[in-house]
Amino acid sequence: MKKTTTAMIGIIGLLAFLAGTASATSTLSAKFTGIGPSGGAGVRVYYTPDSGSAVAANTTAGEYLWQVISAFTNEEDSLPSVGSTFPTFCIDVEGRIQLNHTYSWNVLSGKDEIVGFAPSRMPPGGAIQGGQYDRLLKLYALFYNKGDGSWTNTEAAAFGASVWEIVWESPASKILPTSYDVDADLLRVYNNTAVINRAQHMLDDVLASDVVPYGELYALVNKDAGQDQMIAFGVGSNNVPEPLTLLAIGSAGMGLAGYVRRRRLA
Repeated sequence: MKKTTTAMIGIIGLLAFLAGTASATSTLSAKFTGIGPSGGAGVRVYYTPDSGSAVAANTTAGEYLWQVISAFTNEEDSLPSVGSTFPTFCIDVEGRIQLNHTYSWNVLSGKDEIVGFAPSRMPPGGAIQGGQYDRLLKLYALFYNKGDGSWTNTEAAAFGASVWEIVWESPASKILPTSYDVDADLLRVYNNTAVINRAQHMLDDVLASDVVPYGELYALVNKDAGQDQMIAFGVGSNNVPEPLTLLAIGSAGMGLAGYVRRRRLA
């Protein structure tokens, strides 16, 4: 995460999802409280957005922590309670977040709602494809924090870098790549060899593995000047004996998961 004299800034990104939503959409506001224990590591990124000049910036790849400030829904079920905490990965390379500032999102849930939406700060690939969504879900199922002590700063940073790579390395022709190169092409990560090597291993395994992931990704679509964020619920695979609960910090996760699931069934 990029640092200034006033605060810690993020310029990172998973899936830069998505534009606006309907007025009846639920919203969530939360304060960025920082990078958690074993939450990430510093890297340098180089990328070229859909419009504009190439950008190179120092940042932190990894997992971000948030505290719920307020939630609103036009339907019966409530969003997570005020004070709950939860983790995300950012999906917006060009957006910024500032430590201890509050940001608001519309909540989009699952593949049907996420695929086809174009980011407000669009990567060259444009709108999110179904194949990108599937690979991101598999990335979670294979590598997200298993709670066994293997979730280190390098592991979290490599996971975040892998998210950027999946989102950004899809050309405008909408053809998904058959291989990834973390430190080359449209989105480059450098200045941290351990993170690059681990992210490359993760991405190679995502492409090679035949596991069938289950669960859903959720996009928190930013309503103001900050970043879009991503969380996941109930993710696992046919090779994992127990489902992974990816929103594991605080009680916010299950509240939001239950709400969105009920909303979609209504």
